[in-house]
Amino acid sequence: WLLDKEGKCTLPDCYSGCHGNGICIRDMSGVASCKCRPEWTGRWCATPVWGSACTFGLGHVLTWDGLLYHHQGSGAYQLVSGQWVGGDLSIQIRKKYYKWIGVSVTDAVTIRLG
Repeated sequence: WLLDKEGKCTLPDCYSGCHGNGICIRDMSGVASCKCRPEWTGRWCATPVWGSACTFGLGHVLTWDGLLYHHQGSGAYQLVSGQWVGGDLSIQIRKKYYKWIGVSVTDAVTIRLG
């Protein structure tokens, strides 16, 4: 976050370097934005075009509908539950919180098909 001229907190131009899924460019007036690779979209190129969901980094969860959550907690979480071409599909993750560094990580994934 940055402090603007009026003393308000704002996200920096090209937040998180376009999440590694694009490049930061500036237009003629100096306004910066992310130019996403074809398979990514959104203001900071953090939403996949092909509609996937994932957990990554230190507590980040991206949902099927493109919402990005930052969750620092411990426990088991159901990411996916439903019907798939081959039958039932279930994906669960287990997260562990490391208090001494203040982050949680995914330390196990369970996938059930059928």
